[in-house]
Amino acid sequence: MTLPCPQWVGLKTGAFERRQRSCLKRPVKKLARVILVADSDAFSRELLSSVLARSGYRVIPAATARETMDKASRVKPDIILIDTALPDMDGFETCRRLRHNPATETIPLLLMEAAAEPGAQERALLAGAEGSTSKAAISGELVSRLNRLFWPLEAEKASDTLTRLLQYRAFLSQTTRLLSKNEPLALLAVKLVGFRALSPKEKEQAIRLGAMAIREALAILGKPSDIASYQGRGNFLVLTSPYRASVLCRRILARFQSLAASFLTSQPPPSLVIGGVTNLQRGFSNVSEIIRLAEQGGKYARRRGLGHYLASWEKSLLGEAVPPPPPAPFRGARLQGE
Repeated sequence: MTLPCPQWVGLKTGAFERRQRSCLKRPVKKLARVILVADSDAFSRELLSSVLARSGYRVIPAATARETMDKASRVKPDIILIDTALPDMDGFETCRRLRHNPATETIPLLLMEAAAEPGAQERALLAGAEGSTSKAAISGELVSRLNRLFWPLEAEKASDTLTRLLQYRAFLSQTTRLLSKNEPLALLAVKLVGFRALSPKEKEQAIRLGAMAIREALAILGKPSDIASYQGRGNFLVLTSPYRASVLCRRILARFQSLAASFLTSQPPPSLVIGGVTNLQRGFSNVSEIIRLAEQGGKYARRRGLGHYLASWEKSLLGEAVPPPPPAPFRGARLQGE
């Protein structure tokens, strides 16, 4: 038998139920984000914990890679910070193992190095992390990076489990907001060519590789405002600036070509084609319109043997009699070997 709280004893009939309903409607206090900090240096670990605690995070410490993997599986933190020089296993291998564990594969990872080194971001991305940061910038830069990593989590855990890209609904919401503000943007429709001929296992692997190529390109060449999403059936969408669109396309195409040759056994391996539209010359009334035109650009690029084609006006996508692409940065680029 459940006894009522003493402050509710003596209430008239129905008052207990009304008070109970009013309590259920009260807002619940938001819990602090949980960060797992893996660092073998006790002083550095304490300093990190102090900085993060002052910023409102709850910190769980770990001194070894094995302890990190164990606590990550049990606690499921929101983000894991990993020192590259752990005693029992380096941080890069720790990242790879966390990515191969179904319990931790979707948790954002950030590597920490004693000093910033050339190529650190690329090595971190290849290991499965979201990037790397220097311990020298342990306060301002680190908190800023963490805030950017937490942003997708605010949109209903917006990271898709297969691709680790923004969920499609959240992507549409962000795109609609930018269109309403009439800010300069470029929308890229990235399509896997040869996707239907793949086996179910190869399709999943091709989707992962396509998402990896897009994530790496955005991390190295993009800005925090750039976003990407997976539509389904081998189709991705990328929202970026018109002035970064062409270089992003070339990076995505080249990286996927390299990954597909290494990890996919189907012959011929699938490839990517990218169509894109900018709003520099005209506006768009809704998201479906700009997506449709970007997909038309991809079809045109495929017919013409281009790796990608970007246009800033609609009529250039609606027929075969297409004028030459505008000058850089919107010129379509052929891949090497095409």
